[in-house]
Amino acid sequence: MNEVKPKELKPKELKPVDQVREGLTKLAPQFKLALPAHIPVERFMRVAQTAIAMNPALLNADRQSLYSACMVLAQKSILPDGREGALVPFGDKVTPMVMIAGTLKLLRNSGELKTIVAEPVYENDFFEYWIDFNGQNLNHKPMMFGDRGKQIGIYALAKTKDDSITIEVMSMADIDAVKRTSRSANADSSPWKTFPTEMQKKTIIRRLAKRLPSSTDLDDIHELEDKTFGIQSEPIEVKSAEVVEQKQIEAKPVVKPKSKIQQIVEAKTNVIKQQTPEKEVEPIIEDSASELPL
Repeated sequence: MNEVKPKELKPKELKPVDQVREGLTKLAPQFKLALPAHIPVERFMRVAQTAIAMNPALLNADRQSLYSACMVLAQKSILPDGREGALVPFGDKVTPMVMIAGTLKLLRNSGELKTIVAEPVYENDFFEYWIDFNGQNLNHKPMMFGDRGKQIGIYALAKTKDDSITIEVMSMADIDAVKRTSRSANADSSPWKTFPTEMQKKTIIRRLAKRLPSSTDLDDIHELEDKTFGIQSEPIEVKSAEVVEQKQIEAKPVVKPKSKIQQIVEAKTNVIKQQTPEKEVEPIIEDSASELPL
């Protein structure tokens, strides 16, 4: 009697979240090499897995870009916890994004700053900003109780080790102008929609950072964000057709009116030309080289 062989059971396919967890586990040695000593690899892995599990869009995105985004944040000593950094799905790719806490952390890593803050201003707050012989001055007293009203602006302030103060102030019109130039402003997954306050703070901090001792880590992450989201600290000038046409008109050489003396001289010159018969010019007949005189 022939023996009946039991059917071979196919290994159960892992769920997407388990597949990603397995992929991250394989990359653990590389994460450990990238991370600084004060961030254990186990902690980074745990935070990354939690962030991914809580966002289904990350599970459906390109896995290679997901792992690369995690590696970039690890190299910059940034945790993807939604406070220091985030894994942002954009299209079918994942991009690492440094949040305001991570940005401030990288700025402090320069070792040249004592304090740096970024705060929104509302219409019912007490807010003063002025410049005098002592430099920039700012006084902000947020309304502690009651309705603060609508937001009217945002500012960033930094104090360096030599106690010098640097301040940047932007109105909501300034913020909106920067937002409009972002390539991702209207996308559903745009950070301007998912993290509006963060993006405002990032914008003004980035503008302030141009005047501060910065870090190469921050410059690198800003360059990556610019390529992906088109994030800028300054609005890009968009020239309309009328402006271009006006500039072309302005660029044309200006013809000065002729003086009376020039007009008289030109008139007499034309009369002399008309009275002088033109000499007939005999045509030149080219001879062959053999017929030229020696």
